Amino acid sequence: MKYWPVFLFIVCLVMAAGCSGGADILSAPDNSTTRDLSTTPSHQLWGLYQFVADPVAETLDIIPLRAVEMHLNALPFLEPPPLLNLTLESLAFNGNIIDADIGLRHPFLGLTEFTGFDVCGILISSGSAGGFSDPDLLMPGPDDLHLVNPDGYTRWWNPAEFPVNTGTMFGYNDGLLGAPDSYADFSATLNGYKYFCDDIDDPTGDLSEVDPEGRGIFSAGQKNVRRFTIDMAAAGLIFNYAIDANWVFPDGAPPWEAPADFGVNANRPEPWNILITETENTLWYDGVDNGGDLSLSIDVYDWFNADMNTVTVESPGNFTLASSAVALTGGVGYSTYEIDILDANPTSTPQIDLFITVECEAVDYGGMLTGKTQAVYFTSPVAVDDEAPPIVDEWPEEWACFQYNAANIGRNPNIQNFDHEDYSQTWYAPLSGTYKMGGPAITEDYVYTVTLGGAYSTSSNHFMYCLNINNSGAAVWYNNINPTGEYGRGMTSPVWFDDGEDNRIVVGGDRIWCFDALTGDVEWEYGESYTCTRPNLKFYNDRIYIALGGAIHCINAFTGANVWTSVGPITSSETTPAVVNDRVYFCNGANFTCLDADTGDVLWQTASTEGQSHWDGPLVVNGRVYLATYQQGLRCLDADDGTLYWTLDPGSDPYITGLTYWIDDDENVIVYMGSAYSSTGCIAVKDNGSTGSILWQSAAHYFDGSPVFNEGVVYIGDTSGTLYGYDCATGAVVFTQAISGGIRNAIGFAFGRMIVPARNGVYCFETE
Repeated sequence: MKYWPVFLFIVCLVMAAGCSGGADILSAPDNSTTRDLSTTPSHQLWGLYQFVADPVAETLDIIPLRAVEMHLNALPFLEPPPLLNLTLESLAFNGNIIDADIGLRHPFLGLTEFTGFDVCGILISSGSAGGFSDPDLLMPGPDDLHLVNPDGYTRWWNPAEFPVNTGTMFGYNDGLLGAPDSYADFSATLNGYKYFCDDIDDPTGDLSEVDPEGRGIFSAGQKNVRRFTIDMAAAGLIFNYAIDANWVFPDGAPPWEAPADFGVNANRPEPWNILITETENTLWYDGVDNGGDLSLSIDVYDWFNADMNTVTVESPGNFTLASSAVALTGGVGYSTYEIDILDANPTSTPQIDLFITVECEAVDYGGMLTGKTQAVYFTSPVAVDDEAPPIVDEWPEEWACFQYNAANIGRNPNIQNFDHEDYSQTWYAPLSGTYKMGGPAITEDYVYTVTLGGAYSTSSNHFMYCLNINNSGAAVWYNNINPTGEYGRGMTSPVWFDDGEDNRIVVGGDRIWCFDALTGDVEWEYGESYTCTRPNLKFYNDRIYIALGGAIHCINAFTGANVWTSVGPITSSETTPAVVNDRVYFCNGANFTCLDADTGDVLWQTASTEGQSHWDGPLVVNGRVYLATYQQGLRCLDADDGTLYWTLDPGSDPYITGLTYWIDDDENVIVYMGSAYSSTGCIAVKDNGSTGSILWQSAAHYFDGSPVFNEGVVYIGDTSGTLYGYDCATGAVVFTQAISGGIRNAIGFAFGRMIVPARNGVYCFETE
């Protein structure tokens, strides 16, 4: 064997030099496999070549740059004569693109002690892409000759940074053949590589085929082939090719087995692969504006100590870098790092490129790059939308107030799993006097409701109740909210909100009361001098909104302090406001009005002309406002500027209740309303754009409460004692439930339960 004495000399040198390394698996740390970072690296330059492409002749010539050198590198075993161990298995030209299958054969068949680890073929070229957090990093840009399908990027063996003519295997040398670096200008400090490993059978295979427990070996005598797709761009036809490998002499005595008998330092300290998962991507760029967030889960594959890396993600011009040095979890051969990129500013569509740096615990690149932490680099594209994402509400499970939320949508968008054909009553709490135009607040453990003797009463028996859902509706606490009986009071339903602790309930009585939702303790009071008749409250962005004393009041929900009071009279204080997208919508009798939710300033006002005396809560959906009134039926307005699109009067001067909606298969909004005085029953109105038309109408019932939508059924109760459910598309009666005492409130759905406040108490129904 011609080169055997030389290789023994190399072996002895490497054994003396030692190497550095990376890492135990996070899920199974083993202190016995800690790398020795005080020694020189295990990286070895197995070969250095120059490739010259001729697209006309469709040839790719290989020039060994160290064929005649016998200093300490492994080239004599990999270079000609004859050229047997670096081979061009296939070659195809497609314009400036070259597909080359490059084969590499380990020269020592059967000599397990010379097994290679983490062998990589590095394509070295010029660089023009920079701007990274490390100013010394320069990658090939789109106009430079570059590797299209790299497994990763590395600094190792680039001629711009590594010492020249060191006389050892740890350095770059132009060699005696080929174009010198001074001529070719191989300026990139980061170059793409392909990973050669026994586990990858197909030239086009990827790193997912590598066994995380197999340590990435290149067996002695094995031949491995990898597909290099190279874009020559406009840069020229010459590039260099380095073979990087890692190795230490095996432990113990022969016969040796790979990889079991090779110490941890036989592998490179840098990770060998990453797997990126997008857990959130809201990036967008519409040509003018941009924004969005990006959250990534990155599995870092490292042969040892995978949890000792630092992961950095950046994209120059698109967002500032974000990093993590803490692995949150892991598995066999990898640890998982999470990266959150907030308020990004992407500058292109349909994608931008991520630049990922994974630094290991080794430094200095064997003393050749002092102060530099050894790292491996990857790029990955992420999608960027060409328009801003729509505003998506996060729907709380709780039924917070009358008609669910501040937009008065009358439906809980969360799936409730309530089967109107298979359900049962789970409890009933006898309470006298729950009355009209309101509804409950429902959380996972409690129901909040109000009792009152009449529509407008001076009775001091006006109470706020908290009932325990999990204890048969037993009262947890109750408070008198008209203790003096000084003013006549109408029904006002409670609003629940999360204060970060025990949460709170706000309700109107002889003033606005705020209670601790768990204990019933008074948190604050507001407006003792007002006569509170029937208005429902809304919670939005830490504020309470209510029509009170002829104006809209905005109240700090945590302190009870007045934030603003609207200017101009509201002739009907029975209106329930709707608050959506920082706007407050209501009707004040003479006008439809929209206020700025932060300041109370009037944004628009449209004359109603009819002089309505009663309005319930407006419904805001899909950029439109729907309002119902006692005298003149239903109105549809533009939420942005108040344009009146259409009116619909169902006739018979019905008392119109609150609203809910359904969107059919053709994206049409169907609005549902009830009516009192047994005149017109429940009505489904289709929004046709510029007109509204009745889709269906139920039999006449006295519906004083408001309809509620749940999973294809519209529920509404009558005063005679029946809760009805109508098919939302056809109006067919699909559900009836007798309720003693009759219903004059809206019901609510939360946490799989249907809660029905009635004149004689509160009912709870569930599907098992």
